[in-house]
Amino acid sequence: MLESKNRGVANCRRDEGVGKKVIKTRSDGLRLRVAFGSPDTENNEGADEGSSSNEGSEKEVKKRKNKDERSSKPSKKHKNQVQEEKPELPLAFKEKIEQMEGCEVKLVIQKELTTSDVDKDQSRLSVPIGKIEENFLTPMEELSLAYVPQKKKGRKKFVGMSVSMLDPNLILYIDMCFKKWKMGTGEVYIITNKWKKLVAENRFEAKKKVELWSFRCRGELYFALVKL
Repeated sequence: MLESKNRGVANCRRDEGVGKKVIKTRSDGLRLRVAFGSPDTENNEGADEGSSSNEGSEKEVKKRKNKDERSSKPSKKHKNQVQEEKPELPLAFKEKIEQMEGCEVKLVIQKELTTSDVDKDQSRLSVPIGKIEENFLTPMEELSLAYVPQKKKGRKKFVGMSVSMLDPNLILYIDMCFKKWKMGTGEVYIITNKWKKLVAENRFEAKKKVELWSFRCRGELYFALVKL
């Protein structure tokens, strides 16, 4: 009798996934959908999923916002690139050099004129080798400036090379002398002959900032001096 009463009851067991819907087969061949767990549990699970989804969305938005803010700021690499950008030769000098059929324009040095640079008794422009921006000499020129001191009338003489220079007013000074000197523990290039006149004509004073550029005309070395 007991068996006949239970014949119409679903033959099922509690599944390991509590709260999940499962389908079991009745003993009479019909299918019966059975769910374990209360509706409150299912609703709570849905609410938890919704809240976690919202939290996840908010976090994603914040991440994207922070990423956009970081990308909008200039990177250190970009800052360094900006700082490392070299100045350009003024247009008036470019046009003058083109008229002279010059080429191979290079920035030699940016410097602040020293007291000795503008002293009329010393009459020379010093170019510290350690501060040169670009190599502007040919191998042969470098060898010619690897001087050997020679005695002449009891004094040391250093052989240099003849160069020309455009001053800030685009006036060309020819037959200036370019040499290498030892100064203290280091070495410097110096430009002499007519430098004293160039200083006077341009009224150069100490602490005035200038740029020295080099270029070539028919293979010969020329300089251009720009006021800053």
